[in-house]
Amino acid sequence: MADTTTAESTKAIEATFEAGRSSYRDAVAHARGLDGVGFLFKALGVVLGIGGVIGGIIVYRAPGFGSELGLVVGLLGVTAGGGLYGFGFLLAAIGQVLLALIDTAVGSKIVAAKSLEGVGKGS
Repeated sequence: MADTTTAESTKAIEATFEAGRSSYRDAVAHARGLDGVGFLFKALGVVLGIGGVIGGIIVYRAPGFGSELGLVVGLLGVTAGGGLYGFGFLLAAIGQVLLALIDTAVGSKIVAAKSLEGVGKGS
């Protein structure tokens, strides 16, 4: 009878550890996903900013358009690109902070588990 209780207890512990591993994997995937989406927004912001500057130069030099329109096109491109880059920066930062938080939580659980190994075993 003691063997059955031990086996059931072992299965319950294994199920708990597996659920924890699954949650950890999901959380890490979400954190890395946020970091990746942030990188994409930053790249899109850089491309849009460079495209705005190039478009502004083209409009500025084109005959029939005023220099003011070229300046407006360039500033709009840089402003939109800067906004996207800033948003991507924030998303990437949130993803990295979340990943660090997850690693800290898992690390502290391991340290706590190791420090409690001998507790309750009678000295």
